Formats: sequence, structure tokens, C-alpha cells
Amino acid sequence: MPVKDAVRTSVLSKKWRHRWTTMRRLDLRYEFSEKYSNIRAYQHTGLFRIVNHIMINHKGPILKFVLHMPEEINFDSFQEVDQWMLILSRNNVRVLDFRNLHPFYQIPSSVFSCRELRALLLSKCILKPPLEFPGFPNLRYIFLRKVNFGSNVGQTVINLPHLKKLILHSCVNVNNFNIRAVKLRTLKVVNCLDAMLLRLLHILRFI
Repeated sequence: MPVKDAVRTSVLSKKWRHRWTTMRRLDLRYEFSEKYSNIRAYQHTGLFRIVNHIMINHKGPILKFVLHMPEEINFDSFQEVDQWMLILSRNNVRVLDFRNLHPFYQIPSSVFSCRELRALLLSKCILKPPLEFPGFPNLRYIFLRKVNFGSNVGQTVINLPHLKKLILHSCVNVNNFNIRAVKLRTLKVVNCLDAMLLRLLHILRFI
């Protein structure tokens, strides 16, 4: 059952009142915001209040989390989003899909502690792992669109021992994205003008 239907049903039925709080897959795509547009969801206090309610009251693991931030939302900071990411890091998230249409969002350090992560999909974010970040031991799929990798002080290498598919689309500072992924089968780089592809292939070789 989609989250929007579960939340609506919980209002109508005592039996379903707390059912949505234990859902293991939270899918908050653009359609979710559109569903609540008649209650000022596109304002900061609207959508954020709804998502805060869902995240704070959730019980148990969240295996999949999808959140798309429509450009119609008006807000000054990502403080609430940081809090949601922290909650996810404590709930064994395996699939994280965050699509952002606002100014670049810097992925917080809490995300890099998600050791159960299997799939990571990000759009319009800044991805700068901590210097001592060992990698994602279970990550299998990465899709990054309009991601800025910033600087890589010390040339940190990210270990992704189970990564099989990597897609980079319209990213910048890709030459700072140093990974070791010996099981990689698919590498797709689109419109990344500063991508040093040969360097990526060199690091991805079997060793």
C-alpha cells in the first residue's frame, strides 16, 4: 500500500491508525506532494510537517526510502532532511533514493554509516565522504545525477566490494570520486566533462 493511502486510511479506521508507522518501504515521490497540494504541501510547513510526522513516528526498520523534493517547495535549509537521513541510518535502510530539485544538498555524515545500503540514487547533491570512510560493504547499485564530488583531500579511496552497476550523469569533480569495485560489471558516464575515465578504470581493475 502506498504511503499516501496508508496515511489516509489511518485517519478513517482505528485498525489502520498505526499500520503505516511500521511500513518497511516509504515512497514519497513527487506524486506524494501533489496529493497533498490542497493542504499547502508545497509550503515548507506543509510537506515537511507531513514527512516529519511519518519519520518521527515510524517504528521498526525502513528498508527502502524514496524522497523527491519538488522545486515548488519553499525552504531555506535542509535541516529537516538531515534529521530524516539520521533516522534512516539508524533503521537499516537498504535503498536510498533522494531526488532534489533545489540548491545542492550536502549528504550528511550519517548516510556514510548505512552499512546495509544496497542501492544509492542521488540527484543534485554534494557527496564528500569522511576522510576515514571505509566504504559501503553491501552496496550493489549507484545512480548519481548532477552530483558534485568536491575535493578529495588525501585521495581517499572508497571500497565498494559488491558494486555491480555505476551510473554517473552530469556530475562534476568526478576525478575526485576514487573507488575500488572489483565486481563492477556496468559503468556508464554521461555528460561528465571532467571525468577521468581511464583513472576510474585503473582503480576499478582487479587487484
